[in-house]
Amino acid sequence: MGERGPPKKPAAMHKAQGTFQPVRHAGPTLEIEVPEMPPDLSPLAQATWKNVTGKLLRAGLVSDADQLALRLLCDSVWLYHEAQDVIAREGITVATTNGNKIQHPAIGIRNRAWLQIFAAAKQFGMTPSARTGLHCGAVGNDDDEVSDILNF
Repeated sequence: MGERGPPKKPAAMHKAQGTFQPVRHAGPTLEIEVPEMPPDLSPLAQATWKNVTGKLLRAGLVSDADQLALRLLCDSVWLYHEAQDVIAREGITVATTNGNKIQHPAIGIRNRAWLQIFAAAKQFGMTPSARTGLHCGAVGNDDDEVSDILNF
């Protein structure tokens, strides 16, 4: 179930409007750091890891606690691309043993991976609507700096 009520305002907007209350609008204070990349990621998942963690680090939105969620995101990106390559190579339909044409099974795999990517991306504030509900408050970081990076 989604969040109730209107989308949350970023802390920077509350500060600008003079309605900022640290107890209500400040987020968790985790140390900003890139978690160790799992050594068994595929090359594409490793490239995704480096790309995503670099962006999240600059935004102050990544912590060591995010390792599992990042891994799941990167594995889903790998799976999406693998399925897309199969579809590009073999087409969008396949013939059954009876000769009927059906949707290629890789389309379902790709579509489920897309949903997983989208859900994980939202958790890290990587969609426009997800960024409206972010509460960035990490040790050593000012919320205004994070809001500037995210263009709030």
